[in-house]
Amino acid sequence: MRLEGRTWYSVEVHPQWYWRLWSDVIIHRIHRRVLDHIKQLAERP
Repeated sequence: MRLEGRTWYSVEVHPQWYWRLWSDVIIHRIHRRVLDHIKQLAERP
């Protein structure tokens, strides 16, 4: 069995070029943490 996860987000705050600089790093870390947690739960015996 294979479990595949994907996430995405959009920036709706202006100016987008400025907020995207911050949100890319922060949101990426949050999404990675959530996906790693799901992976850990899915791989439990």
